[in-house]
Amino acid sequence: MRDAELRFLLFLQDHVRSRKANRFWLYVTRLGNGSFLWIILTVLLFALPKTRKIGMLSAGLVVFGEFVINIVVKLLIRRKRPYEVCDSLSTVKIHPKDTSFPSGHTCMGFVMFFFYLQAMPLPFAIFVFTAACLIAFSRMYLGVHYPSDVAGGILLAVGIDAVYMYLLSALFG
Repeated sequence: MRDAELRFLLFLQDHVRSRKANRFWLYVTRLGNGSFLWIILTVLLFALPKTRKIGMLSAGLVVFGEFVINIVVKLLIRRKRPYEVCDSLSTVKIHPKDTSFPSGHTCMGFVMFFFYLQAMPLPFAIFVFTAACLIAFSRMYLGVHYPSDVAGGILLAVGIDAVYMYLLSALFG
């Protein structure tokens, strides 16, 4: 499986990457750095009285999701990044030092999408879904994640949302 994933990443590198596109995908990926986009959306939701409760729940979810992804799962799995195992694969101006699985950028994007799908009007959820998909693709395009890191991030997002909602229900009825 890893060989097929590396072939896909090399295909992106050799046939899809371009200087103009690189700038766009670097910008997109930076939206996911440190959950930047999700924190901005959370602050905006919290600032409006009508969505303040959603903003509060969103803030808790960002903290919970980042903890599960970066403190629990990445430290347990410790998968090397694709550019660390394939000499012919290069990255585009970034070299993350943490481990590869899951893609934290992808996971947090989909954590927020699944939450907003339940908590916000559909157009808002579609915006978040689009941003999450773009961020997920950027991680492969830039050569820092395997496709299975991205897929694993999406699946983990389902679990994080389920556990978060269960905990909220158990704590606050």
